[in-house]
Amino acid sequence: MGQRVVDSVNSGRRTEKTEWGLGFLERIVDSLPDGVLAVDREGRAVVWNRAAEEMTGVRKEEVLGRGEYAYAVPFYGEPRPILVNILLGNGREWERKYEKIERKGQVLVGEGFAPYAYGGRGLHFWTIAAPIYDEAGNLLGAVQCIRDIGERKQMEDKLRHWSTHDALTGLYNRAFFEEELRRLEKGRSFPVSLILCDIDDLKVVNDTLGHARGDELLRRAARVIASCVRGSDLVARVGGDEFAAVLPQTDRAAAEEVARRITQAAAEDNAGRPEFPLSISVGTATAEDPGRPLVEAYKEADDAMYRDKLARGAEPREAWKKADEMAFLYDFSRTVQETLEVSEVAQRALEAVLKVTGATSGSVVMLSEEMPGALAAETAATLEPGDEFRVVPAGEVVAAVERETRAVHFDSRPGAGTAAERRPAVAVPLMVEGKVTGVLTIAGRPEGAPFSEEEAAFLTTLGTGLGLTLQNARLYRQLQARAAMLERLIELGQALAGHLEESKVLEAALAGVGEVLGAQWYALCLLDEETGELVLKASSGMSAELQGRAARVRPEGSLLGEVLRRGEPVAVDDTAAAGPGMQLPYYAPEMRAVAVAPVRAGGKILGTLKVYSPVPRRWSEEEVGYLATVAGQVGLALENARLYASLRQYYLSTLQALAAALEAKDKYTRGHSVRVARLGQACARALGLSDEEREQLYLAALLHDIGKIGIPESILLKPGPLEPAEWEEVRSHPVVGERIVEPAGFHPQVVAAIRHHHEDWSGGGYPDGLAGEEIPLLARIISAADAYDAMTSDRPYRRARTAEEAIEELRRGAGRQFDPRVVDAFLRIPAAEMEEIGGGGGCLDHPSHRSFVQFGSLRK
Repeated sequence: MGQRVVDSVNSGRRTEKTEWGLGFLERIVDSLPDGVLAVDREGRAVVWNRAAEEMTGVRKEEVLGRGEYAYAVPFYGEPRPILVNILLGNGREWERKYEKIERKGQVLVGEGFAPYAYGGRGLHFWTIAAPIYDEAGNLLGAVQCIRDIGERKQMEDKLRHWSTHDALTGLYNRAFFEEELRRLEKGRSFPVSLILCDIDDLKVVNDTLGHARGDELLRRAARVIASCVRGSDLVARVGGDEFAAVLPQTDRAAAEEVARRITQAAAEDNAGRPEFPLSISVGTATAEDPGRPLVEAYKEADDAMYRDKLARGAEPREAWKKADEMAFLYDFSRTVQETLEVSEVAQRALEAVLKVTGATSGSVVMLSEEMPGALAAETAATLEPGDEFRVVPAGEVVAAVERETRAVHFDSRPGAGTAAERRPAVAVPLMVEGKVTGVLTIAGRPEGAPFSEEEAAFLTTLGTGLGLTLQNARLYRQLQARAAMLERLIELGQALAGHLEESKVLEAALAGVGEVLGAQWYALCLLDEETGELVLKASSGMSAELQGRAARVRPEGSLLGEVLRRGEPVAVDDTAAAGPGMQLPYYAPEMRAVAVAPVRAGGKILGTLKVYSPVPRRWSEEEVGYLATVAGQVGLALENARLYASLRQYYLSTLQALAAALEAKDKYTRGHSVRVARLGQACARALGLSDEEREQLYLAALLHDIGKIGIPESILLKPGPLEPAEWEEVRSHPVVGERIVEPAGFHPQVVAAIRHHHEDWSGGGYPDGLAGEEIPLLARIISAADAYDAMTSDRPYRRARTAEEAIEELRRGAGRQFDPRVVDAFLRIPAAEMEEIGGGGGCLDHPSHRSFVQFGSLRK
């Protein structure tokens, strides 16, 4: 059939059926979310789908039929070979223009950037190109799919940037700084100089003026230091108030000159801010050759920096204390940054803090805004000698830390007698960009000793580094979750695409929504095009009473109607607080928070997909996006199923018309093929055959006598016995039928069933004399159904046999004429179904065959 369509198109003789098939194929290609273009062997565009139009702003009418790389201009601004051309052997030198390109067999896969796409905004894309061959293996051209990966690129760039940069200052972070030291130790950039800078009195600023002013000092210091080094040098924030600069190929004298410039630049910066001065202590060290580890140079620069701090008037004891704190912070930072697992980061931090403070219990709680003004707390780690000493701050303590952005002292066991029994605790904020993202709590000092303000301040400084590390770990966790979600979405898309029946699509959607979105409560409704009502098709978590009220609803004036009107998802965090137009069309107290997305295919909305929560909650943009993606997948699968059902009905109607035209020659055989097909399907169900096998059986049964189309009516309708030559012509109809259907692309099992439906179980049939299991199963089923319909049909020379008589003949023929297993299955078909299918019209007992048909032996 496919070759005939191609032949008719090539010859310019398009039939109405051909036009319909090509239009259906074009709709499929246009519905794909990826850009699709194809070229013929000469490089002329022959396919340009709707997604390609949206990417380029160029309609298909402007592209189709054009060659000389004209289709590349909307992407690149010039006519040049693209992946399909490279695949066809033209312009291979252009491969280097792609960021990635790989040949996998006959397929080319690549990634790149098209600067002129989307009206000049540009397009980051993933693309694949494959050759197109005809049935003879001749190359016809190539097809290319183009997928927009701009969001993925942005996400990768953002995660890559913040994994190496400090969120507050924009400088490199400590992890990248240490990696750079390791790299330089193996390189040829010696001498390498290090400059360490520390902001003086930052703690005093934070305590007296607030952390926002302290953050301002940090950003000013970052700008000052970065302005004094070369673009090839590296500046990083390595601690709460400590910065480091790495200067490759710089000797000691040059490094000291840079240090003087930093001091001078700070003074100049202060000239415009006398009320809020910036003071920076600076120390330098140089590793002249690879023989000296850079970690030693770091320690030397650190010592020099503290000597500079002493020279500026700081107390020696304070300076040494600060040095100890910085050493701890350095070790602490290295410890917690060795992993990106949230729980492991928090656990390592707790172990280090308890060790340095002498506390015995602690916890790390991470915060997120679940609802406006409502924080959700996640306990990332706890550490305690026993359950009775566990210390996780109460909600009011967390709220106080978040509200005041400072340490809060409290008793972990209030009301107890002694200080040791009360177990004094301190909760300090974990900060990221001036916002509290978590709380670090410790308790259980020896003899109930409280934590001093100085210790709390030090822990707060430590919390800044821990907050950043946990934030990075949380981002990494989110990235992993997104990758897992994308994988689940792909699996759901594949599962939905594997079904072409609406009931199967709905079943797969029901299973997929819960698995992919992790939702316990959801509902899928489809629009009744005649009434405009939304009809509930699948749900989870809905009570029977609620299902009854939601079975058919009018969407107008409700949240569902708003979704249908906008054509985009809508989320309501709390239905009790939502306006009238944002309520559901039925009252449901268990649906306090709702997110609804339109189920659509192309520009057509088919229904709605709703997930809901029994308590108020904030729907993230990401969650709503995933819901819309799933709804889109379901919509496309439903539309494909409906199109397939329409195509299948058209296809079957054509085959039934063909069978009816053949049977019209004899009024006694009218409807025979349809009845045989329905009897065969009933038998196949009893045998437990798959949907696909039952479909193949139905087609084969409809067409089992198609080979008689070439037999003259004088033979088919001959009232008397047939001559031997005439009988041979009749016996040839299974082979003729095979020759007719095989070129049309029918499944091999359909073709085989048509050829062998007159074979006998004992080997006495035709055309090949097959026996037993050699005969295809579908042919064995058709043989029994054909015989039954023949026996229960009226003939001019006899009346139809009763169903009981026909069944008894099949039972006697089991093991000789018919497969015993097929006969057993035939006997299990419900009597009501047999009666509904009806009988009559078969051709087994034609009067011209009476000389060789004996129902006792069931021979033909």
